Amino acid sequence: MIVNTNNTPLWRWDNVHAFGANLPDEDPDGNSQLFEYNPRFPGQYFDKETNLYYNYFRYYEPETGRYISPDPIGLEGGLNVFGYVEQNPLSLVDLYGLNPVTGAVAGAKIGTTILPGIGTITGAIAGGVGGYLIADKLSNIIYAKPKPGSKPKGCPSGTKPIDKIPELDKDKIHDIKRGIGAKPKDWTGISPNGDVITGDSEGNAVNHGPYDSFLP
Repeated sequence: MIVNTNNTPLWRWDNVHAFGANLPDEDPDGNSQLFEYNPRFPGQYFDKETNLYYNYFRYYEPETGRYISPDPIGLEGGLNVFGYVEQNPLSLVDLYGLNPVTGAVAGAKIGTTILPGIGTITGAIAGGVGGYLIADKLSNIIYAKPKPGSKPKGCPSGTKPIDKIPELDKDKIHDIKRGIGAKPKDWTGISPNGDVITGDSEGNAVNHGPYDSFLP
């Protein structure tokens, strides 16, 4: 839950589905002002264009509780190459989509990122006590208030956000974004002639060519 300085709830994600398939409440106080907050399980970021969770090396599908691509190391990671945290999301977390660990280990890693040394110890203790819930809170500290990508400068006239193109369903959008290496918060658009447009680090438009070249 996220609250403001008056302790009024702005956003909440109730733990009603073990694998995180339920949608968060972006207006719990009922004032008709939506509060967008996209981090989900530790290391994951909600991609609203595909309804998948970006987990660094892989995308996670909460409806099935599985990754949509196999483990990069194949069967060395276990027989279930699509499984998420060994089907135990209440006790384990996976910060990068590669290896499930306990909340204590994840807390230590996050604590080290925030403050090496003391942060490592504090994070491990917090993770051990709170398990997944504490690791989730620590993860939220790192990803607090992410800003969605904005339309880059110099886009061809008539360029629309990729999720506004009727002929592109979420699977095609995912294929295109993966093909160009775009992250969930990276703005991605389609020009009138069908080219994929993103922005560079300076906020200028980058043309990746026809979108159908990134489809199977």
